[in-house]
Amino acid sequence: MILGVNGPQGAPGTQGSQPAPAQKATLHQVEAPAAVATPDTSRNVHILMTSNGSPYINWQSRMMYGSFLRVQKMPGGERMTGFTRILHRSKDDGLSGEMPTFRADPLHPQCDTWCQYPVADRPNAVRQYFDALHSGREQTTAEWLYLGETDYIWIKPLQAPPVTDPKEQGLAYMFSYIQPASASLAKAIRALYPESKGPVSDIPRTGPAPAMMRKSDWLRVCPDWERLTAQIEASEELKTALGWVREMYAFSVALALEKVQLRVDPAPVSPLIAQPPSDAVPGEASALHYTWASTFKDKDRKEVYSFDKRTWVAPDIVKPVKKPDLPPPFQEGWTIGDSRKLTKPIYDTVFQLLQGMRDAADEMNRRFPA
Repeated sequence: MILGVNGPQGAPGTQGSQPAPAQKATLHQVEAPAAVATPDTSRNVHILMTSNGSPYINWQSRMMYGSFLRVQKMPGGERMTGFTRILHRSKDDGLSGEMPTFRADPLHPQCDTWCQYPVADRPNAVRQYFDALHSGREQTTAEWLYLGETDYIWIKPLQAPPVTDPKEQGLAYMFSYIQPASASLAKAIRALYPESKGPVSDIPRTGPAPAMMRKSDWLRVCPDWERLTAQIEASEELKTALGWVREMYAFSVALALEKVQLRVDPAPVSPLIAQPPSDAVPGEASALHYTWASTFKDKDRKEVYSFDKRTWVAPDIVKPVKKPDLPPPFQEGWTIGDSRKLTKPIYDTVFQLLQGMRDAADEMNRRFPA
């Protein structure tokens, strides 16, 4: 998998590295369509996502960006004032001239083609972007910056509180599988967050995406996130203990070290994402995350529909964007996965996700024909 860090870019396990300098990062000045200007910029949000430029990720990226362009035109979408793809790759790719892209020098250039854990490059790449933003080499009209993943489909505009109100916290998502207080992880967590720093309960059950924070908080958290990820990658023991989501743990610990307090909610109350079919309804989510496969079976246990992003890896799916099929009409008695009952709300949420992917693909194919 994949879980929260958008899988088969690779599989767990890559050698540790030290943080890389940002001086050679490349800026591509491709403007996202401007939202309607508003005099009050305190609620503006700039959207970020990271990519290694593989066909698998670029297919997702084009739909993520297409869905962003669609919700930007909805009421409230004028607050989503910017978009940047952070590309950690040694050279430009086929999307660099199509969407606003910041190319960061990768820690592991071999990930341009294949590597075991490309997610290890994410903290360094995001840090390079924020260094460029801080120095003025990158620009944004927003003080809220949201980091998402390529396998998100926007369904409505994200509504941010006034950044000028100190009582308003940033937002993050509660992942059920991030368990810093688990007894089995005690040694690993304390290697990252010693007892002298505070109780393990300080560490939120979250990860870097989705997360919306003030620019100043990103600048505080990124160095620790990068350093802790490098520490984990240099230790076989830590990599084994923390698994595929180890870079998510690094981010969560970095939040605790910097004492950055975020509002961390699960679906359906989170305004950030829901993850169908695990989550039956979108709830308050502004985006749907298709990390889990959806396999429908009839009463006879015969498969009638399946979508799994992990099968979408061929180079020819990117341009034009190949669209997933929609499932057949809902029927009572169907199951999803191994034996879970497929309810109408679950079906409707999966259908909404797939239709959103198709609409986003149409948006990109229309704007950027192959």
